[in-house]
Formats: sequence, structure tokens, C-alpha cells
Amino acid sequence: MSKCGCGVEIKNKEESRVLFILLAINFSMFLIEVVVGVLSESTALIADSLDMLADAAVYSIGLCAVGKSLSKKINAAFFSGVFQVTLGSLVVLDVLRRFVFRSEPSHY
Repeated sequence: MSKCGCGVEIKNKEESRVLFILLAINFSMFLIEVVVGVLSESTALIADSLDMLADAAVYSIGLCAVGKSLSKKINAAFFSGVFQVTLGSLVVLDVLRRFVFRSEPSHY
């Protein structure tokens, strides 16, 4: 890691446990929001659910990179970025789909 102090490194099992808890919370929120978002046709909820999924993926990739070489950590960071850009692109495609097919959220 660089000496800028901006890197996050897991130094012990307790910190790993915290990352696993955050991963579980983010993935649970993803599942809840994506189901409710699809049922209510809410792009905002679907987009936020994808943000939760991206966070969970980044935590997963980070946990896999712990203790690995610097090049593996760089590859993990790059893959995390590609994953987040892909999810963002899916949100844009969903907005375009809703615009073309005139889909609006349900108001119960």
C-alpha cells in the first residue's frame, strides 16, 4: 500500500469479522430492495439495491485479496471498479427501458 494513509488493510480476525458482517448487511439489503423495487417498478430502489450489491461485492473481493501480493490487490481493485461501472450501466439501461416503454412506478 502507499504511504498516504488512505489504504485499508485487515490486520486481525476481528476486522475480518466486521467486514463479513458488513457484507451480510449489504447483501441482505440488496435482496430486500431489489424485490421491492421490481414489484413496485421503482428505478430508485433497484438502483440503490445495485449499490448495495456493489458494496457487498467490493467487501467480498477485498476479503479475498487480504494477504495477497500487491499485484493481486491491484487486480482486485480494478475488478471492483469494473463491477461497479457495469452495475451503473445496468441502471442507465433500466431508465432507458422505462422511458421507451412508458413504465411508471405503481402508487398503492
